[in-house]
Amino acid sequence: MNAELKNQKIPLSTEDRSRMARLFEEVEGRLHEMSRIVTRTTKMETSQS
Repeated sequence: MNAELKNQKIPLSTEDRSRMARLFEEVEGRLHEMSRIVTRTTKMETSQS
């Protein structure tokens, strides 16, 4: 990363901010889904052993 940009805030357009927010929500939802799958799978494996 460029040292000059490291601590500098670069403004996003309203459209880009909105898109980033939607992407964040989508990624967060996918991570929660992955967590549920791992939890369910781990519990199944634990109960079978």
